[in-house]
Amino acid sequence: MPGDKGRKFKDGNGEPPFADVAGAYWFMYTRMSRPVLCWVPNAGAGDLGNANGYFCHGLSLGTFAQAGYSVMGGYMNRVFEDECTEITAGVAGAYPGDIVAFVGGELVYHTCVVALAVQSPKNASNVWVDTKNGRLARERVRLEAVILDYKGYTIRVYRKRPVLSLIIPDSPYAPGYNPGFESKAS
Repeated sequence: MPGDKGRKFKDGNGEPPFADVAGAYWFMYTRMSRPVLCWVPNAGAGDLGNANGYFCHGLSLGTFAQAGYSVMGGYMNRVFEDECTEITAGVAGAYPGDIVAFVGGELVYHTCVVALAVQSPKNASNVWVDTKNGRLARERVRLEAVILDYKGYTIRVYRKRPVLSLIIPDSPYAPGYNPGFESKAS
C-alpha cells in the first residue's frame, strides 16, 4: 500500500474530514511513485479504537493500522491501479483480505475488507466484511448490509498484490552466499 514516507500537503486548518479532529493532509506515494492525498490525525494515529481518526479507506487498505493514515476517496483508483488486481468474478471470487469498493463515476465512495467468505455459494449474503462509515466504529457485517447502504454504486473487488523484494546475486542476502567465493564471470 502507499508508503509511510510522505510529504505534508497542508496544515490541520485545511478542512479535515471531521471538523473537530486536528490533523493534516499528506501526500504518500504508491509503489509506482504516484502521489495519493491522505488524512493523518494529530492524535491516535494507528489506534483502531480511535473512530474519529480514520475512515473506511484507512481500514480497508490497512494503512491506518500500519502507518496512521487514510487515503482520500479521489485517489483510491490510483491505489487500486498501482497496488491491486481487480477480481473480475466480483464477490463470487472474493477471499479474506480482498477489498470491496463502491464506485460512482471515477470516485470510490466506500471500501470495506472481506473478513470471511463462505465458499459455496459465495454471494453478498454469506460474505462478511469489516467496514467503517465516517465516525462510526468499525464493525463486521454481511456484505449485503453494506450494499443496502450504497445502493446504486458499482461494486468492484480488488486483491492486494504481494510486495516482492529482489535479491542481488552475490549479495549477503542471496541464498547460499559465501563471502570466500570468487565469481568466475570476470
